[in-house]
Amino acid sequence: MAASLYLDTTAFADLVFGDKKTRTDLSNLLSGSEVVSSQYVREQFKATFLRAVVQVFNNLSDTRNIVEVLRNTDSYKVFNTPGSGVKARKILTTLLETTLNDVDDKLATLERWIEGELLELVNSVAKIRPGSGCCLCEPERPHRDENNVYRFKRMCNKEDPRPCTIENVWKQQTKALDSLSTAAMPKHLAPLKSAASKAYKDYKDARGENCFVHLSDAVIVAESDPNSVILTTNLKALLKSSAKDALLKATVLRIARCEPPKIRKGSAGLAAIVPPYCPHVIAAF
Repeated sequence: MAASLYLDTTAFADLVFGDKKTRTDLSNLLSGSEVVSSQYVREQFKATFLRAVVQVFNNLSDTRNIVEVLRNTDSYKVFNTPGSGVKARKILTTLLETTLNDVDDKLATLERWIEGELLELVNSVAKIRPGSGCCLCEPERPHRDENNVYRFKRMCNKEDPRPCTIENVWKQQTKALDSLSTAAMPKHLAPLKSAASKAYKDYKDARGENCFVHLSDAVIVAESDPNSVILTTNLKALLKSSAKDALLKATVLRIARCEPPKIRKGSAGLAAIVPPYCPHVIAAF
C-alpha cells in the first residue's frame, strides 16, 4: 500500500507562496496521493505565514506603497516576529505575480487570504488529524479593530489551561525525547537539546515556547504516521546540518523510533523524509 504524504508547514506555504515551478511540482506530487497533516502544522502555518499576511496587509494599508512595504521587511519594528520579514517577501512576490498593479486589488487579495482562503486551502489539500489538539493561535481568524487594523494573537504558553495534549504525545515517545536531549548536535541546536531535556524531566515543560519554537519540527514528526513520507520544501535545512532550523531535529527523532531515514531530494526545492521500510517510491523524486 502506498504511503501517505505528510505535509509540513513549508510545504503548505509553498503551495501558495512558492515560485511557479515549486507550486506546480507540489500540486503534481499531491495529485492522486493520500495527503495528511496535523492540527499542529495548521496552527504553525497560522502563527507564521497567516501572521505575516496580516502584517503585510496592515503595513500596506498604512503606506499604500508596496515598495515601501518591501523595504520595511527588513525592519523588526514592522515585521516583529522571527522570520516574518522573509515570509513577507514571499507573500509580496506572490502578490506582484497574481494581482493587478493597484493597491486596492492587492489589499482585497490579502483580505481574502486573511478572512479564510488560506486556511480553506490547508483544509482542502490535506486531511487534518487532531494529534495533540494544538491550540497555538486564536480559534477563529484574525479580527479587525475599530481602526481597520487586523490583530493576531498567539495564545499558547506554558501555563495555558486549554486542552492541549502535547504531554501525552511525548509520554508515548519517551525514548525519542531522551534521544533528542542526548544526541550530538551542532551548537545552534542547543536550545532544542535543552527543551527536550526539560520536557523529558517534566512533561509540562513540553508546552509553550519549547513546543512551538524549539521542538516544533520534532513535534511534526512525532505526530506523523511512522510509515508516512514527510514532505517539506525546507531543502536547505534538510541537507545542511549547519542550517539554523535544520530538520536534523526531525531526523534525530526518526532515528530514535527506527533506523535512520532516507532524505530524498527532488526538483524545485522539494524533499522528503522517507521511512526505512517504506515500500512506496515517489515517482517525482
